[in-house]
Amino acid sequence: MTAHARPLPASSVPVGSVPAAPAKLRAAGALSLLTWPALDASGVDAAVTAVFLVLVAVVVLANARVWRLLLSGRREPDLREEPFVAASGADQTS
Repeated sequence: MTAHARPLPASSVPVGSVPAAPAKLRAAGALSLLTWPALDASGVDAAVTAVFLVLVAVVVLANARVWRLLLSGRREPDLREEPFVAASGADQTS
């Protein structure tokens, strides 16, 4: 996926398709903002995928820690169940 996100060599970009950036902007590092439309969307796809991968890893690792504590007995289960209430005969339907 990231192979497509590499910037194009200057010789492969047709003349006039991307406006030339002034030297002042090139020196400030703003060239990437000016050439953004010419870039492939693969870089964005790779970044979004990486963010989701990190978020999933955080959730799995956080839950693995809780599971380890529960299984080792160092933490009591936090149960939130309502107590059992027996239904009277009039409340039951057949």
